[in-house]
Amino acid sequence: RRTMSTFLRWVIEIAGLTGVFLLTLASGDPKDIVIGVVLSFLALFTFRTFLKETQDIEYHDRAPSLISRIVHFPVFAIVILKDVLVGTWLVLGYSLGWRKIDASGIIQVPIGDCTPTGVSILALVTTLAPGSALVDIDWAEEQMLIHVIDASDPDAIRHAIRHFYERYQKGVFP
Repeated sequence: RRTMSTFLRWVIEIAGLTGVFLLTLASGDPKDIVIGVVLSFLALFTFRTFLKETQDIEYHDRAPSLISRIVHFPVFAIVILKDVLVGTWLVLGYSLGWRKIDASGIIQVPIGDCTPTGVSILALVTTLAPGSALVDIDWAEEQMLIHVIDASDPDAIRHAIRHFYERYQKGVFP
């Protein structure tokens, strides 16, 4: 029975990914359908261990419901957009010489109770805003290493990243 549900889940996931691929191409050509199925299978096969996380009891019990994710996602996206705009403005100031780059550096940010998916999303979001970039994730030490253009107050940056996670991301990607 488990094999049948796993097979059915794979079929649904491949069909969904293929549908997105075909909508992106605005095509219904049989060749494009075959290419979409192959690409979908390869994507699912390549990322199967990453995707399996949501099936693990350890993370599944902590995962927010679909309704909760839908409710929290718009605010999550708006805050990311705000961070990108603020980061763009700050980097523009450095680029035009309005500000001096005298305190750039790498800071350590604790992972805390983030799931591996949550860490990946948090790292991506942190890197989206100009002025900061993920350098490495040290899973053994449970730290993200992030390069920031202004590392003059590392505790404030760590607090801002943790606040973003707790307030905006945890309800969507824990």
